Amino acid sequence: MRCLARLVAAAALVVAGGLTLPGGAAQAAACANSTGVTVVIDYGSSSSTLCAADDTSAMRVLQKVATVTSPTQYPGTVVCKINGVPASQTCQRMPPASAYWAFFHASRGGSWTYSSSGVADYNPAPGSVIGFAFGSGGAPRSAPPAATTPTPTPKPTPKPSPSSSSRPPAPKPTPKPAPKPAGTTPARPSGASSSPSTPAAGAAAGTRPGSSAGASAGTAPRTTTPGALTSTTSSATTSAGTTTSPGSSGRAEADSASSATSDSGSPVTLLAGLGLVGLVAAGAAYLAVRRRAST
Repeated sequence: MRCLARLVAAAALVVAGGLTLPGGAAQAAACANSTGVTVVIDYGSSSSTLCAADDTSAMRVLQKVATVTSPTQYPGTVVCKINGVPASQTCQRMPPASAYWAFFHASRGGSWTYSSSGVADYNPAPGSVIGFAFGSGGAPRSAPPAATTPTPTPKPTPKPSPSSSSRPPAPKPTPKPAPKPAGTTPARPSGASSSPSTPAAGAAAGTRPGSSAGASAGTAPRTTTPGALTSTTSSATTSAGTTTSPGSSGRAEADSASSATSDSGSPVTLLAGLGLVGLVAAGAAYLAVRRRAST
């Protein structure tokens, strides 16, 4: 009977190692990422490595990749059989210490550690490994799988931003001239008179508008004061020898006298004077002849 039981157990191990087991989707290899939990099952004569989704306890993770039988006295908290192994166990009570499923855990690439917590209490971390070995308490003969190499996530290529050189340069603001302070008198050109001339100044000096004395280029008009106007009381002498007061005959006679005085020295004026004398003499002779003729 014992030989038959061992043969049945060996056949169960072979079948369990090559079939997809109930309890959830499983992969017949270690987890390729850090989100699942790798499960190593050592049957004694063979072993298998599977990948299961993470869960809240080692019992729930094991149930995703294998059929688990618990003792009647401890349902869901103790492992009595995994995939029917051992076939000799009736699972009515706790398995003997010489033939039970020992529970271990490890990190990827690390070493096995016997668990001080039961399979229902231990919560494996994602990316870790749990192991079950049938026997007298020895660790699984298969070492924990090596650590996974994280696959680098490709970074999205940033889109090239529009080059600043393709944009037209921003126009530079034209600086505005500073405002002139109030009350500032603009500078006068050199050579200009300090005060503007007045019509009274030209009249007091005896200069006619348009005469050669008043129209000379580059001559600055003189500035007269009220005192100069009152002091100019000398009489002007005309070509006829009469004295004319500035206030007696008005501005027109003063201008004529001034014009005659200023033009007396020119040849044209001399000829005009001689002609006038000739005309006066001819007129006198004509009057004398008529008087003689009438007598």
